[in-house]
Amino acid sequence: MVINLLSVCFFLLASTEANAQSRERSHYRVRTTRTTGNRNVSRKTNNQRNSRISKKQQSVSNSQLINGISDNTQSNRTITVNGISFIMVYVPGGTFQMGSNDGITDEKTISRYRRMVKEDEEVGKIWKNLNSACQKRADIIPNIVNVIKGYATHEKATIELVNEARTKATQLLQIINVEDFTEENMEQYNAALSELSSALNRLWYVSDSYTDLKADEHFKELKLKLEETEIEINKARDKFYEALKSYDSKDGVSDEKPIHSVTLSSFYIGQTEVTQGLWEEVMGDNPSFTKYGYNWPVEQVSWDDCQIFIRKLNNLTGLSFRLPTEAEWEFAARGGNNSRGYKYSGSNVLGKVASYIPDHDRRVARRMPNELGIYDMSGNVYEWCQDWYDTYRSSAQLNPVGPASGSFRVNRGGSFISSEKNCRVSYRCSNTTGYRFFNLGLRLAL
Repeated sequence: MVINLLSVCFFLLASTEANAQSRERSHYRVRTTRTTGNRNVSRKTNNQRNSRISKKQQSVSNSQLINGISDNTQSNRTITVNGISFIMVYVPGGTFQMGSNDGITDEKTISRYRRMVKEDEEVGKIWKNLNSACQKRADIIPNIVNVIKGYATHEKATIELVNEARTKATQLLQIINVEDFTEENMEQYNAALSELSSALNRLWYVSDSYTDLKADEHFKELKLKLEETEIEINKARDKFYEALKSYDSKDGVSDEKPIHSVTLSSFYIGQTEVTQGLWEEVMGDNPSFTKYGYNWPVEQVSWDDCQIFIRKLNNLTGLSFRLPTEAEWEFAARGGNNSRGYKYSGSNVLGKVASYIPDHDRRVARRMPNELGIYDMSGNVYEWCQDWYDTYRSSAQLNPVGPASGSFRVNRGGSFISSEKNCRVSYRCSNTTGYRFFNLGLRLAL
């Protein structure tokens, strides 16, 4: 489960060069069509709409959708908002077993990281080495950036890069020094590390233009120390990830238990995650950290943001979109009544169905769909659900919607920086309603 740092740095570096453009909208046009068999009933009505769709089309072609994997008699639905089209997949109701009973049984242990670091002496040493190496880097970077700053007193862009590198180093140290380090902290650590590496790479590129700086012996000494520290950090991280492999086979965690029977009525769910194109059409802006195109999933959106987006979309379409319940999400991710019992959504091999490190192209619907023709329910970005987070009950349930109140809302599916374990169809995660992160988005239900 070794994270490919270079790949993460690559796409984060590129993302800083992408800029979202605001666009004025005078009106919205909404059309609802149905797709049945191998025929799409919708028609393109004029050249202007053809132009918009060719530029921003995000829906998957009907031949991809059907492809012999879904024989539902009820139609899927194609919704078009001002040229942006998306497909809602019909999910026939049914009964399934929700949750997982595999693996860790200690109800008090929520995080395997916490357990390993505190209870395994060898892993504890590896963790201390990783902390120590990160502390060394945090001590070296301010000295390096101060030297660069001395040679670039009149270069505003360079000064900004210097300050960014210093800030990222401080953030990284704050993340890794939390007392109860969990899997979510590890994801934040990987993301912060990538951002720091990206900032430093840009800083080295700019600093090459300063001839006097390259000849500065103190600068060369500090840079060499930093490179040695990076090697030390990478070795410690590799050892830590190696230790995790023995725990990866123990997939289930305590909040996935007990397995319980759930019966659901039929519903619709988005064939893809909500894209940046659709979000921008409805909201007028793009909050995403990585702005690569209309067919990338929108991210850095909170549960509260999603509610505003859905209200506006409903006003535009006259429909009743919502977030899926946690039970609906898992049922759809498992393939509904067509489920073949896969570990991930559509396969037992994560790379076949998920945008996942080292894959830095996160356009929706690039990988294989699951049994219902739904894409990216494992990997890419976590997806908000409607429910408040709560522990499972053993009793059978009919159309569960979660508790009436709580502190955290559920999100599901793992992301492009998650461990493979977190991309399983039964894995649960939760955050406060105002939480935003660049690996967190949404999928619509109807």
